[in-house]
Amino acid sequence: MKLKLLVTAFTVLSLLYTGCATDSDDDDEITQVTPPTQTDTDKTKEVSPAATAIYKNGNIYFSWQNAQAVTESKVFNASEEKVADAELKTSTIYGKYSVAKVEMDESALTGSTFKIQSKDAEGNVLHSEAVTPLATKLPVVFINTDDEKDVDSKENKINATMNILDDNNALEDAKLTIKGRGNSSWGMAKKSYTIKFENKQELLGMSKHKSWALIANYCDKTLLRNSLAYECGRKIMDGMAWNPDTRNVHLYLNGEYLGLYMVCESVKIDKKRVNIKNIEDCNDASKAIEYGFVLEFNNRQDEIFNFKCNYSALESETGFR
Repeated sequence: MKLKLLVTAFTVLSLLYTGCATDSDDDDEITQVTPPTQTDTDKTKEVSPAATAIYKNGNIYFSWQNAQAVTESKVFNASEEKVADAELKTSTIYGKYSVAKVEMDESALTGSTFKIQSKDAEGNVLHSEAVTPLATKLPVVFINTDDEKDVDSKENKINATMNILDDNNALEDAKLTIKGRGNSSWGMAKKSYTIKFENKQELLGMSKHKSWALIANYCDKTLLRNSLAYECGRKIMDGMAWNPDTRNVHLYLNGEYLGLYMVCESVKIDKKRVNIKNIEDCNDASKAIEYGFVLEFNNRQDEIFNFKCNYSALESETGFR
């Protein structure tokens, strides 16, 4: 029983060490539009692509950053005809941005180029850029918070709705809460988020659950390492009872394009995830060995229970390294 418990703990530790699905921290096809960059003047702000146009299911979704002085934004086609007035929005974290949606038949998409333009109150053009829409096979996820509140805290949960454009796993107006996630990663330019649905969802074909993570993978410019680690766990290490399932998606938050994200199953004690008996449910100390624990490698000791492990003793007793 002792060895079985250690094996269970080690399995969970291995999952958590690859990192990104725990609550405390930080396909189909992989397509990144433009890697986000970070300015030296403001390390807390997201600098998403200057202009992004994603085509999915008959619509082009435009999003671009703006200077604070911008008062109007428009989208023009190649013939300089206006096809949409863009909506101006402002976020505490992501700054001022414009969003627009243009209906278009896919047969007319090939080679189409649009121009986005933003002006100030005096009519001066502050931003003008040509954009070619990207037709993606990946799901496109839209999260809109109530009253367009900013998601600027890891503690405060904000009510929101999610819609997903996908050929096989579409989702409409699913209610959820969203908050920030990560330790050091929360201070990076591209943020990760924790979401929890009001009702369990089979999100993008994954097992039904309420709790999920949206991983930014900002430090991983391949955007593949976490997905690859979990896939290796599923395909190579057959003895592992569970490994987080993932999907890659394009993410829009309150209309603004934030980039390519990994939707990931959060690590939870649950029959469909870490299937162990929760030690918090144990009322008899003599039977505690029958229960399991979720452990996490972490240099920070800011949780309720923390301990340091003698790795040499663990290796000699279990053979694990």
